[in-house]
Amino acid sequence: MPGGYLAVDFFFALSGFVLWRTYAARLVSGLGAAEFMRLRIIRLYPIFALGIVFGAVFAVQGIIRQSQGNMGWVAFAPSFALNIAMLPSLFNRELYPVNVPSWSLFYELLANFALALVLVRLRVRALVVIVIAAGMGLLVSGYAAGNLGGGDEWQATPTAILRTAFSFTVGLIIAHLHPGRARRNSMLALLCFAVLWVVMKIDTGPARFPLDALAVFIVSPALLF
Repeated sequence: MPGGYLAVDFFFALSGFVLWRTYAARLVSGLGAAEFMRLRIIRLYPIFALGIVFGAVFAVQGIIRQSQGNMGWVAFAPSFALNIAMLPSLFNRELYPVNVPSWSLFYELLANFALALVLVRLRVRALVVIVIAAGMGLLVSGYAAGNLGGGDEWQATPTAILRTAFSFTVGLIIAHLHPGRARRNSMLALLCFAVLWVVMKIDTGPARFPLDALAVFIVSPALLF
């Protein structure tokens, strides 16, 4: 899908919602940041490592076949060592050249750490301020780039931070505001999902900014709610 990267923004929002519902009370009552991160890494690492292993197999066969655009052994070996440890590579333009989409889990863990240290203790008003600030920054950078994607390369670090901060905090706010026993409107949820799917599917070339903004700022939060 040309706009498939928009699923990452929904993933961040969903994560914020689920983690608030699951861990907020425990974090406030004494669950330490270190223990919380240990639980998160245990949860995420198996599938993360599996992706890195599959990516490594693909990269190695590319190096052996001398495929165009392959990393080469000099870049692959240290990158694999860092990536398998869930750390970004210092030897490529991508954070996770062995399995590029893994960048989102790296920022997910950073957001989790911020949740345990700070965000869990903030009031909704403070979270709204974060969303507004990150949203404005995302709009500016997205307008300049023509889309709201990016984050897998080092040069896109500001974009990755803005995407994570905006959507993850939106998830926290929805978790604060959403009643525990809400009536679920399946038709509206399916409508939101359909719109998000269509937005990701449409190919408008480089000028994706309006559709991306619709997905990130309206459709994904509505679907989560």
